[in-house]
Amino acid sequence: MRTSLLVLVPSILLGGLILFGVSQMGGTSSKNAPCVLGTCPLSLHESDSGQTFIYSAGGRFSVFLDENNNPRSDLTCAPDGVIALRQYTFAEPPTYVAVFETKTSGTCVLTDKNFSATIVVK
Repeated sequence: MRTSLLVLVPSILLGGLILFGVSQMGGTSSKNAPCVLGTCPLSLHESDSGQTFIYSAGGRFSVFLDENNNPRSDLTCAPDGVIALRQYTFAEPPTYVAVFETKTSGTCVLTDKNFSATIVVK
């Protein structure tokens, strides 16, 4: 009985570590990998939070966010100068659309209360 416990307990611990490692590797799948320049979506949504998007200078993209979860007044991209807000429009309330133009090469982090995306301009 004691010998079987000495084999069983480490086996369970090792199995748990393996499962944990596999689940962590799954979290670094394509969802977190940046899209390729020219294939990135032009419409970003709350579900895209945590991802990186790469655009060419002079392009435009839109961000669709819920005003209740991500107020327009809190939406910023730091550092300044990489992208510029062109306009706000409204979709079906409470969703608003922020239209941005990519200005110059660089990287900024577009954030709001419950949204964050890395924007890379090449």
